[in-house]
Amino acid sequence: MPIRPQEVLGREAECATVLEHLARGAQLVTLVGPGGAGKTTLATLIVERARPLFPGGVVWVGLGGAEDADGVLHAVHTALGSSGPDGIAHGLARAGRVLTVLDAFDAPRAGAEDLLAKWLAAAPDAAWLVTSRRAVGLFAAGVEQVVHVRGLAESDAVALFARRMRAVDAVAPQVMDGEAQRQLTALLERLDRLPLAIELAAARVAHLGAEAMPLIARNPLPLTQDVADEERHRGMHATIAWSVTRLPPHAAAMLSAVSLFRGAFDLAAAATVAAVDEGAAARALSVLIDHNLAFRTPAGVRLFDTVRAYAERSVPASALEAQRQRLLDLVTRTSFGLFHGDARAARIALEAASEDLFAAFHSACAEPHPEVALAAATFALGLSRLSESHDPATTERLVSQAVLALEHHGGPQDLLDDARSALLAARARVRYLHGSSAAGANDAALALLWARSRESRREALLTACLLDRETGQSDRSIQRAHEVIALSVGNHELAGAKVQLASSLFVAGRHDEAHDAYLGASALARDCGARRIEALAIANLGYLAFERGDLDTAELRLAAAFELFAQIDDPLLVRKFEIIAAMTAFARGRFDDARRHAESVASAARVHGDREGLVRSALVLARLDRQDGDPARARARLEDALALARLSGNARGADELVAELAAGASAVSSPCLRIGRGAYWFEVEGIGRVELATRAPLRRVLAFMAERRATTPGLPASTHELAAAGWPGERMQAEAAQDRVYTAVGTLRKLGLGGVLARRDGGYVLDPAMPALIL
Repeated sequence: MPIRPQEVLGREAECATVLEHLARGAQLVTLVGPGGAGKTTLATLIVERARPLFPGGVVWVGLGGAEDADGVLHAVHTALGSSGPDGIAHGLARAGRVLTVLDAFDAPRAGAEDLLAKWLAAAPDAAWLVTSRRAVGLFAAGVEQVVHVRGLAESDAVALFARRMRAVDAVAPQVMDGEAQRQLTALLERLDRLPLAIELAAARVAHLGAEAMPLIARNPLPLTQDVADEERHRGMHATIAWSVTRLPPHAAAMLSAVSLFRGAFDLAAAATVAAVDEGAAARALSVLIDHNLAFRTPAGVRLFDTVRAYAERSVPASALEAQRQRLLDLVTRTSFGLFHGDARAARIALEAASEDLFAAFHSACAEPHPEVALAAATFALGLSRLSESHDPATTERLVSQAVLALEHHGGPQDLLDDARSALLAARARVRYLHGSSAAGANDAALALLWARSRESRREALLTACLLDRETGQSDRSIQRAHEVIALSVGNHELAGAKVQLASSLFVAGRHDEAHDAYLGASALARDCGARRIEALAIANLGYLAFERGDLDTAELRLAAAFELFAQIDDPLLVRKFEIIAAMTAFARGRFDDARRHAESVASAARVHGDREGLVRSALVLARLDRQDGDPARARARLEDALALARLSGNARGADELVAELAAGASAVSSPCLRIGRGAYWFEVEGIGRVELATRAPLRRVLAFMAERRATTPGLPASTHELAAAGWPGERMQAEAAQDRVYTAVGTLRKLGLGGVLARRDGGYVLDPAMPALIL
């Protein structure tokens, strides 16, 4: 054997499979895998363990120097001491149960399979173990068993890397810190976790230090190893070159063309970049797969990363241009639905072409074309709009990579600045959707700085408006929304801008203005067929009705919105407004329905990493826990949600959770005051809900006192302050103002606040000793 058997990490499954085949009497077992996978090393281990099965002995035949059938014949003759094909067959037949290893059988192809077939037929008791980058091809004879040998599992790859480092440098660290570990994981992925590449890289890192890992990951091919006996084992570059030089011309041309793809690609994409028809593309790809330079995935064909890095050095200019145009077309088509309200069609397109689009995105980042850079930005925005279709961490990482990639693009500066703005807006939206509002707000601010065109500035303003609202900057959010309206062209854009304005007004407590803005947005969206925006406006009108205490209208609005959501297939918005349905059911006393809705939202939010959904569902479930007589569970649920909200920068959600915790801190038997947002309703335990939606002066007076209670508990509101709040803009004599306030306070007391609303020091105050929840 060429090397002594050694401990082989991560190959126990393959070894056991081969031994099982041999024990059952298999005549031919072929270890098939890409260059550097460790087939020869694995074969030495198998030989040592298989010796008891072969009393006739084991013969090792290295075929690295054999170029044709005559070379194979000479190598086997030398190993067995026989002459001619018949002499070899007779010698094997006499030896009985003997194992012959043919290492590197893929080197000589012409006629070698026929020789092996004759030997198999002449000596049925003999067994053959073959290592090759492709199967021998004797499936029709029913004698060949193929065992695939590819990259190691991650844990085995890490262990092999550490072992090789310590072999070179005995004091090399056995455990790496967090950043080095992250870089190591990225390096191993780049090397396809192939043992040869891992050992070569580990030796380089042992000499140069951990800081060399990113450099090796970017360009692993120059790795060399001087101790190997055969040229094909001297390094990854030589290993891959050895395979590529044995490809037929049409397959070699296809390899160069498809090396543009960083991920999986389909047959149509391969045909486009190689400028051939799909039939020719299919034949060429079959050869690449057969030679273990590429492999099939559920999404299409994919090159090994090390092979792609080798082949992309020779990409023809025509393939680059074809790929550039294909990317632009592909991203534009897929993005159209994302920006024109048809989320269902967009999601179907995105999922159908997911791997291809990711490949397009990666290639766009590597292409020095500003148009492709902008296409990458467009695609990133599309992902952010439908980020639930993909892992959010992956989406954020891809967008971040694209931001860095733009630093190396040439072209018009305004175009590149707009692309950078669009990418930052995309990352801000992804972070918001998955609960990192504070980090998203920073990205949104940067997106505004980079924006140059009307479209990119509008997108950046929309994102900034959303993040300002979530981080408690409601006044600035309203200002941003007005700017978006000024930049909007056509009813579709105007409807979306009005929804953002209405939401900002709602958070600021200006509910009447929010109501009118939502109605206007709904009408515009219906006229231009923007179903998603229409559904969003109607659902928010339902939320507004709920906050005002008009539960009948709330349920009608939500039912209409859910019907639209079902048509456009937008699970994120369904979760958002299913929480309102849960709160409405709770207010109606339908506690089972409320828990069903809230738990449904919580379950889906956990799956998709939706922190906002987790916070909102925790509020409802905590109230249900208290209703069930379990205040300890309610408090634990709220404290967990509060930590999540603060971690995410969700200021509004954190405020509501703090208020809910304060309300739950009171004894169950103590009276508790609840005041809805904007004071559209209030309720005192034992009295029930009182609606003030149609009694504007009373509502505004109570809203002012509630705000005072929330900000400075115990500080009375003067008659002058309450008159100005209850009847804004009206000029009144002091006596008339006092009378109006006195009447309003008396009415509120009669409605249920008699034990809460007190006169102190010349003003009025909501008793700070009364446990209260002010929404």
